[in-house]
Amino acid sequence: MQNYIGMPNPNYFYNPLMNAQQRLAQMEAQYPQYAAVNNNTASPNVKALFVMNKDEANAQQVALDGSITAFINKADNEIYTKGLGNNGLLEFKTYKLFIDENKNKDKNKEIPGETNEINEIKKEIDYIKKQIEEFKKDYYVKQQSDADISVNRTVKKQS
Repeated sequence: MQNYIGMPNPNYFYNPLMNAQQRLAQMEAQYPQYAAVNNNTASPNVKALFVMNKDEANAQQVALDGSITAFINKADNEIYTKGLGNNGLLEFKTYKLFIDENKNKDKNKEIPGETNEINEIKKEIDYIKKQIEEFKKDYYVKQQSDADISVNRTVKKQS
């Protein structure tokens, strides 16, 4: 629409009789609307089941949604995982608990040099305990004798 001079009318979309929502919708229609992009990359879910052996875990079906299923075998201390890989093939993995028995044996093994040092320290501690007990006895006897003397003196002064 052009005005009477032949110039385009800058108020072409403005109509004072339209409400604000209609004007906004009309102006937004000029610009291209882009679809919102969803960048949520969901991490795969993990499901866990208890099984008795590896064959039972292998026979179980897995979901096709990319989630991983874990199978726990407490009897053999093993965990099996099963799920679809990135190439679309089924992946079955086994994890086993490893216990280093040699490490536990080394902890319980006594070293002869250390036992001698420990025995010497125990002897010194016993000697110190005996000294403390003797000191306590001597101190208690001294206190008793001082108390007896003071009682005797007070008695002598009164008579």
